[in-house]
Amino acid sequence: MSRPRISVLTIAKNEERDLPGFFACFSWADEIVIVDDGSTDATREVARAAGARVVSSPRAAGEGFADQRNKGIDIASGDWLVHVDVDMRATPAFAAEARAIASADTYDIVNFPLAHHILHQPVRSAGLGAGLNPPWLVRRGVARFAGVVHEQLRWSPSARVGQMREPMWHLGDADFEERLQKNLLYSRLENSREAALGLRRIVLNAVSASVKTYVLQGGFRDGRVGAFWSIYIAAGTLNRGLLGYARKHDHSRPDLEQRLADQWQALRNQEHAR
Repeated sequence: MSRPRISVLTIAKNEERDLPGFFACFSWADEIVIVDDGSTDATREVARAAGARVVSSPRAAGEGFADQRNKGIDIASGDWLVHVDVDMRATPAFAAEARAIASADTYDIVNFPLAHHILHQPVRSAGLGAGLNPPWLVRRGVARFAGVVHEQLRWSPSARVGQMREPMWHLGDADFEERLQKNLLYSRLENSREAALGLRRIVLNAVSASVKTYVLQGGFRDGRVGAFWSIYIAAGTLNRGLLGYARKHDHSRPDLEQRLADQWQALRNQEHAR
C-alpha cells in the first residue's frame, strides 16, 4: 500500500520575497498549491519555477480569504492537506510527524501548534489565543473554510480530531510596515459590521481588545514584545472601527467641491451684474 500523498496549500499576494524560504521548508510535500490573489510582483513566476501548482484567481467582489483557500482545496490532489500561510515554516520534526499521522489513518482533522514570532522574536503567546493551534492538517474532503478575513475550517461533528506535538514556525511579517498594510486590508474587509458603532463604542472596543490581549490572553508574559503587540491590537481595532464609521458618516467630496464652485459662480454672477 502506497503512503498517502500530502499537499501543502496557501494563498498569496505579492510574496516573491517570502517564497524561497517557504519552498525550502515544504519540499518534503508531494504537492504545493498556491492560489494567487492578483500579485503584481513575480509571485506566480517564482512559484511555478519552484514546481508549485499555481492558480491565478484574484478575489471577486464579496469574496474573502476562505473563498481563496477553498479554491486551493478544489484543485489539490493530495490525500491530506496542510493549510499554511506563506510566512509559515515547517521544521524537519514537523514534517516527520505530519507524515506519520497521515499514514496512521487515526484522525481526520489535526491541530498543530504554532511557534509565533513578533518583531522576529519568538513569543509564548502575545495574546494570540486560538491562533496558536489551528486545525490545519486535514484529510481531503472532510472540511472547508468559512469567513471573510479570519477564516476558519468547518467540518462534521463525526470527524476524528487529533493533536500534533511538533510546532510549525510562524515567522510573521517581513517588517512592521507590512503588518500595518495588512491591518488596513483586514479593516477594509471587516468594517461593514463596525459602521453602526458610535465613537464611544469604537474607543471602548479598542481598549477592551488591548486589555484582552495583554492580560487575559497572556501577552504580559512576553515582556516588551507583548506590550508592543497589545498596543498594536488597540490601534488596529481602532482603525477598523474608524474606517467603518467614516464610510457611514463621510460626506461626498464631489458635493463639497460643488458647494464651493457654486459660491464662486455666485460671486462671478454678482460681478457680472454690476
